[in-house]
Amino acid sequence: MNNIVDLIQDFINAEYNANIACWDLDISDEEAITIGSKPSVFFHSILSFVSFGRTRGMFDDDDFRSFAPIKLSRVAKRTIFQIKRYTKFECGDAIKRIVKGDSIYRCYVSGDEESGKHKYIRSYYIADTDIGLKIVDYDHFNESENMWFNNVSNSHKVINPGNVVEIKKIEAPQKENSLKDYNADHI
Repeated sequence: MNNIVDLIQDFINAEYNANIACWDLDISDEEAITIGSKPSVFFHSILSFVSFGRTRGMFDDDDFRSFAPIKLSRVAKRTIFQIKRYTKFECGDAIKRIVKGDSIYRCYVSGDEESGKHKYIRSYYIADTDIGLKIVDYDHFNESENMWFNNVSNSHKVINPGNVVEIKKIEAPQKENSLKDYNADHI
């Protein structure tokens, strides 16, 4: 499972750099766009709608430009809480076509802003695919409803992760709902 930890940590570092570059007014659009493209390489191409960072001319609007320092001050690197390996997972047709092997990994992480640093915000599904280990899907945690959600079509999502067969605990979240889920599964 160490290769999964390494992949998700490398993604988190690339995403963090993209978020910093997005809001740092001292970085040119061209440089920010280049840095912002780096996290995308961790996703399988079936998730082509995933994008990061700044768009050209984003700060041409003075109101938007004045908001940048506030956003920059809130950027945080995601925390990895735990990773679970599942077998007998159910996924949509698009994911079925690309996944190789019988395991899928779900990485539970915090938010990418300071306000979401100590709780579940997102989970990423990683699998061995036709082009290597890639993120193939992700969910968001709705804290008020205490549930995970994903609003993409069923063909592009993990419908049911299946049976937990291995868990790697990395850091416990501090928020009650997240901590309860963190402690729920045992092998």
